[in-house]
Amino acid sequence: MLKIGLGITALLLLTRGVFEPTQLAVTEIALPEGPQATIAVYSDLHLAKGRAPLAKLKKALADLEPDLVFALGDFSERPLDQHELAYLSSLASLAPTFGVLGNNDTSPELVRQLERAGLTILQNQGVRLSFQQGDIYIYGVEDVRAGKPSLSGLAGAASGDCVILLSHSPEIINQLTDQKVDLILSGHTHGGQICLPTGQAVITHSKLGPKYDSGLFSLDNAKLVITRGVGTSGLPFRLFCLPELVVLRLGR
Repeated sequence: MLKIGLGITALLLLTRGVFEPTQLAVTEIALPEGPQATIAVYSDLHLAKGRAPLAKLKKALADLEPDLVFALGDFSERPLDQHELAYLSSLASLAPTFGVLGNNDTSPELVRQLERAGLTILQNQGVRLSFQQGDIYIYGVEDVRAGKPSLSGLAGAASGDCVILLSHSPEIINQLTDQKVDLILSGHTHGGQICLPTGQAVITHSKLGPKYDSGLFSLDNAKLVITRGVGTSGLPFRLFCLPELVVLRLGR
C-alpha cells in the first residue's frame, strides 16, 4: 500500500508540475512610493524554451491597461522568429514598455529586435517620466553576470523623483551603497521554479540564496520586488511556483 501511495503522490506531483507552466498568477502590490501609477512587471519569458503562458500574459496586460510595463530580461536564448517578434510588439503596443537584458539575452540581433518591437531597453541608462503627482526616474542596469553593471547613472535622479531600479538579477543589491533608490525590481530566480508545498524555493540560481526567492522585501533604504517570471528554464516544469505577472500600484 505504501508503494501504491508513493506512486500516486509522484504521479500527482508530476501532473501538477507539467500543468503549472501553462497558468498565470497576477500578484498586486500596493506601495506608497511615487505618484499614482499602475505598472505591470514581467520577466523571464525564455521564448526559445516554448513553455510560457503567452496568451494569458497578453490578455492580463490588455485587461489591466497599465500606465507602464517593465520587462526584466531573459527574453530568449536566441534571436526571435517572426512570430515571437510580433508577440512582443503586441505587448509593447499596450503601454510604454521599458526593459533590461538578462543573462541569456546575449545576441546583439536580439537586442535590435527588442527595440524594433517597441521596447526601450535600458543599459546602464536612466529616463525620467512625469506624472500628475510627480516624476519617476527609471534606471535600467546591465546584468550582473552577462553585462557590466554600473549604478553611476542613478546620480541623474532629482531629489524629488521616485527612483525605480530595473535589474534582471536581485544580486544587484550587493552593489548598492549610498545611491538613492526607492524601489528595485528584478526577476531571474523564477521563484525557485520548483518549490516546497509552502512555496519556499529549493534553488534560485542567485547568490542571495533561497531567502530572496520572490515577493516583496524591505531593505535598509529601499523595497525589493522579485517576480517569479513567466517562462521556465531547464526543465519545462514548475511546482508550487506559478508563473507570475506583478502589478504595482504606486502612490497607494
